[in-house]
Amino acid sequence: MKSKTNAKWWVFSAFLLIFSFELNLSHADTTQLFTFGPSPVEIHHDRSDIYAGTLMMQIYCLKSADNTWYSHDCAEVTVDGKPVDGFWQFESTQKNEFTVPPISILYHKEAADALCVGMKVLFKGCAPEQGCSNTYDYQLYRDQEDRYTFLSYCTVDTLPAQFSDVAFFAHRRVKTFDEFKAGMRSVRLELNEPKK
Repeated sequence: MKSKTNAKWWVFSAFLLIFSFELNLSHADTTQLFTFGPSPVEIHHDRSDIYAGTLMMQIYCLKSADNTWYSHDCAEVTVDGKPVDGFWQFESTQKNEFTVPPISILYHKEAADALCVGMKVLFKGCAPEQGCSNTYDYQLYRDQEDRYTFLSYCTVDTLPAQFSDVAFFAHRRVKTFDEFKAGMRSVRLELNEPKK
């Protein structure tokens, strides 16, 4: 009698193990986790009168069906263990230097056709209308699209056609998330000379 009970217990245990394994596979198929940080970020440029003072990061959920991309609802983001929306920023620890805390992005694949992440900086040391603001910083960059992002990554190799020219995530896009993590450590930006 005892052997039959043990046999039933082992069969039940095996069933639970297989069921749990299938659930984990299913979850892995529908989500993708990205983590990085803590990580230093250094911004290099030739202007001595201004410095990178704010580092901005944002995720984008690309949805071909309704042509939307400026949304954050396809992922759960935590910064230093605290949940945030799809946009976050950090102030410089020293001029042109930042420390990015631990960040995790849990992407729900069924909620969008692709997840993208981009980074940009805001400069300090000049008046807003001279380029030290999100509105006028186009004046600073030799490559105008650097004002939207200096580094980006997407979960797909080829962006849907309607999104392929959107600079927020199409500009300076790397192929892998490992490249993104490595590339953010040291960034060179080409800036225009100050106006006299």
